[in-house]
Amino acid sequence: MKIESNTIDPKSKSGSIKLIPNNSDDIYYLSLIILPGDRVSSYTTRKISLDGGKTQQKKTMKLEIKVESAESDLEAGIMYVKGKTCCENEFVRIGSYHTIDISVGNGFVLNKTDWKNSDIAKIKECCKEVPEIGFVVFFEKDCVLSTVSSNDIKTVYKEEIKNKNFKEIILNTIKIKNKVKNVVIASTSDIRAEFYKLLVKQDPSIDKVSTMIKLTGDYKGLPNSKVISKILSDKSMLTSLQHLKFVDDLREVQKFFNTIDLSREEVCIGLKEVSEAMDYGAIKILFVTDKFCKPKTVPEREFADAFIRKAGDLRAKICIIPIGLDLGQRLESIGNVACSLSFNYK
Repeated sequence: MKIESNTIDPKSKSGSIKLIPNNSDDIYYLSLIILPGDRVSSYTTRKISLDGGKTQQKKTMKLEIKVESAESDLEAGIMYVKGKTCCENEFVRIGSYHTIDISVGNGFVLNKTDWKNSDIAKIKECCKEVPEIGFVVFFEKDCVLSTVSSNDIKTVYKEEIKNKNFKEIILNTIKIKNKVKNVVIASTSDIRAEFYKLLVKQDPSIDKVSTMIKLTGDYKGLPNSKVISKILSDKSMLTSLQHLKFVDDLREVQKFFNTIDLSREEVCIGLKEVSEAMDYGAIKILFVTDKFCKPKTVPEREFADAFIRKAGDLRAKICIIPIGLDLGQRLESIGNVACSLSFNYK
C-alpha cells in the first residue's frame, strides 16, 4: 500500500486519505476497512449520452459515492464498491447508483467521519511491508532479478546477457537494494565478480547489504525458483543471512521435517490436528504456507488470519513458507499447516 496524501484530523479522527493498493493483500485489508457510510472517490470511465441520446461516448471523470456495499475478488486484486453518487458531476446526477473499482496500482480517496486507530495502523503496516531478500542470479544466457519473502518469490526483472552490458541490471539491482535487507548475487561462473565491481562503483552502499555466492555445478540447468530454493536450503551458503527472520523460518521448517522423519510424537500435521493442539495450548511453532495465508476469498482469508492470530495469542512462533520453495511445496503436500509441540498432549 502507498499513501499519496493524508488529511485525517488527529483530534476529530475525520478526513480522507489517498491510497494506492500494491497487491491483493492490500485489497483484502481494504475490504475490512471500507464500510457502509464511508465515501470513496476515484477516476473512472463511463459511457455518456450525447445529442439527446443519439450517440454515446466514453468519458473519464471523477466520481464520489457513499458506500452501501462492497465485494472483493482477491484473485483478480479488485474490490467493487457500490453506492450512490454524493458530489456534483456534469455527466452523472447526484443520487444515482454507481460502482467504483478499487484495483491494484490505481489510486483512490477514502473519506471517513470517524477513523479507527486500528484501521490507520493497519494501513501504515501495509505500507511498511517489504521483501527480505533480493536475488541476482546469472545464468548462462540471461540474468534474473527476484525478491523473496514469506509471502512469495517474485521475478522483477530479466535480461539476456549480451557483451556483458550490465547497465539495466545494475539500475534494477539498486532499485531492489532499496527495498530489501540483503541482496544475494550468484552465478556458477566468475561473471558475478565482474558485475559486482561495476555495481559497487555505481552504488558503494550496496557493499554493506550484499552477499556473493559461487554456485556449484549441480545448479546448472535449474530454473530460477529452484536455484533460489536450493540456495536457501544450503546452510553453508547462508552464514551472512542468519539474522533474517525469513531465513530463520526456513531453518525451523527444515528442523520440523527432520523431526517428522524420526518421530510423530512431537508434531501435528494438518488443520484438524493443529487446531486440537491449539485447544490444549500445546503449540510451539506454527508452520503454514503462503497459500494457506492467502486464499482466494475474503471469508477464507478471515479464517486464516484468525487461525494464525490464535496461535500468536498462545505465544507460538509463526513461520510462513512460500510454496515457490521446495520446503514450501513439501509443507503444501501435508496440508499446508503443521506445528511442533511444546509438550505432548496426545
